[in-house]
Amino acid sequence: MTKRELLLELKRLLAEKGLYSIDGINSNSNKAELKNAIECLQCSDEELGLRLEKLKQVYPNIYNLITSNGKDKESFKYHSFNRLYVYNKAN
Repeated sequence: MTKRELLLELKRLLAEKGLYSIDGINSNSNKAELKNAIECLQCSDEELGLRLEKLKQVYPNIYNLITSNGKDKESFKYHSFNRLYVYNKAN
């Protein structure tokens, strides 16, 4: 895929998930970063919840910070930074 196609796919997935953007991901990002962000957005909410639980076991203070940033425990999925952070950190 070309970088343009990756950016269009990212834009489509962001709209589908109800996000405006993901922090640190933009047109200046390289292909690997764009692919990673796309994989993060394609990840199901259930899988992301499991990744958050894994993060809780390894980094309890980060877990507390992420879950306190929203109205409830699930709001991190719609946060522009936390979604990608949980996806990457809990691999």
